[in-house]
Amino acid sequence: MATHRLSLDDDLEEPYALFAIHSAAEAYKMAYLINSHLGIYLTRRRKDKEVIKDQMSQIYPTYTFEHPVQDLTFVLLANNCKIALSDSHLNSGELFALGATPKSKTAYLLPEFKKVDYFLKLDSELNALQNKTIATQLNAIKEVISSYEVPLNQVKTINHLIIN
Repeated sequence: MATHRLSLDDDLEEPYALFAIHSAAEAYKMAYLINSHLGIYLTRRRKDKEVIKDQMSQIYPTYTFEHPVQDLTFVLLANNCKIALSDSHLNSGELFALGATPKSKTAYLLPEFKKVDYFLKLDSELNALQNKTIATQLNAIKEVISSYEVPLNQVKTINHLIIN
């Protein structure tokens, strides 16, 4: 009797391109600048990207735009956020710990890219020329220090880029 085997390949992932953006501008201003230079309409999501790590909630500003004609979705994600440390996370052995000012630390959406301020994710299959054009348009923004396409094989925490 013949044996039939079914294999589930990992090709179910949607293709996308990821651009790193270095800029000191705030997230809302970066969204506005990208809108004006790329001719799109990024809007803030009602629910930002939330990552729970070490029992602490990290919330990253998220802006999205779905192109009505092309099958393109743009997602702008901040790579860093400030989280306030509660008393349970602080060192309780400190003198005057109760009267101390609240402390905070910076958390990163993709910790392997700590120097990157924003990521622009394009959920579509574009060719290399189109990706280079987008990188050039991003670099044309005065407030952007640099922008480049990130090779996806360098991203270790790829699940943090999933937007529901």
